[in-house]
Parts: sequence; structure tokens; C-alpha cells
Amino acid sequence: MSTSAFQILRSIEIDAERANVQQIKSYIARIDASLPGLVIDDREYAQALLLKLDRLLCDQMITATIPVSADELAQSESIDRASELHHGLAEILREAA
Repeated sequence: MSTSAFQILRSIEIDAERANVQQIKSYIARIDASLPGLVIDDREYAQALLLKLDRLLCDQMITATIPVSADELAQSESIDRASELHHGLAEILREAA
């Protein structure tokens, strides 16, 4: 397992616990795009993480009708964090190629 890829995927997993629908969809798209370039262990972890993100997405969509608090609005800053994680994963894949 690639330590760097694992760390990025783990960071996504941790961040996703408090992510909104848009962030989770972004994580899913980015992980999906990176799957072909991952080594088998990282790919298996990424696929398991995709299942978890799908569950979180469903949970978020169910609660989406509840009014949004100021704290939840502040979470939109973590979209930038998702972008940073994606760029880190993309760089690892480029280096591995």
C-alpha cells in the first residue's frame, strides 16, 4: 500500500464525516477518477471508501431538508481541503507512472 495514497484517502475519510452533499460528491468523483492508477491495496481501500461515502451521501440527502446552521455553512471551506487532497492524490499517481 502506498503510504501517501493511503494518507490522502484516510484524510478524505475523516473529512467526509462532517462534509456536506457537495463535498461528498466531489470526493466520490475524485476517488473514482483515481481508481485506475492506484495499486491493488489502495484501490481496495478506495472502493471501500466509496461505499462509505455513498452511505454518507444518502444520509446527508435525507437530512438536507433541515435548516442549515452557521456552523454548517462554515464547512464549505473544506471544499478547498477536498481540492488539496485531490491534487495530492493526482501527484502521487503521476509520480508512480
